[in-house]
Amino acid sequence: MCFSACRVWRSQPAFFQDRSIISVRGDQFKVTSGHVLLLLNGRPVRESMEGGVTSEMFESFPIGIIERIEVVRGPGSVLYGSNAFSGIINIITKDVEKLGGSVSGLGGIKGEWGTNGDFRLKSGDLKVLIAGRMADQSWDTRYTQSVPNTMIPMKTLNLTIPDEQLGSYANIDYKGLKIQSSYDRWRSQCFLRGNLTQTVWTKFFNDVGYSMDVVKNWNMGLMSLIQNQH
Repeated sequence: MCFSACRVWRSQPAFFQDRSIISVRGDQFKVTSGHVLLLLNGRPVRESMEGGVTSEMFESFPIGIIERIEVVRGPGSVLYGSNAFSGIINIITKDVEKLGGSVSGLGGIKGEWGTNGDFRLKSGDLKVLIAGRMADQSWDTRYTQSVPNTMIPMKTLNLTIPDEQLGSYANIDYKGLKIQSSYDRWRSQCFLRGNLTQTVWTKFFNDVGYSMDVVKNWNMGLMSLIQNQH
């Protein structure tokens, strides 16, 4: 049995915002990745308003703990459920094999910085994985605003385009009982109805599941998805 909860906060309800979007086979009829289903260790990551907003996870999820990424191109709703209209992306995290951890960092000549870290614990049948990621890759630019529907310049602005990322992930596995949680936040810049504004994408994902081997080649599990959005 599995229970999942996913909560998303959106800063603006308008279109054409700066989003990290993935399309499969040229299918991008929506301004979100709503036709591509994102899975985290086989569990669907959705939000209830638009179904496919995943920008914060693509930008902020701790990449140091990713073992592999499985991509299925083409329709898969029969097997994977709604949103799998044109493709499926399944993020698989690393398995915990022993006690350990790692920390990495990066820096840029204009003040960019980022860090990733994780902690792994294995004791008997208990496996614990905790990871985090923080980064600030904001950059400076010049923006010239013109008269609507013309090329006549009105004013030129010196802007700092924000690109701030914050992500965390935790996974506890014990004899078929798995609890995983992910919090991801991304702040960026966008154009909204001709004006510059900022967007903040935040997602809090929780999943509790249990699976068991019925027979040698049959593993059974039941999943129930609960979603809330503000």
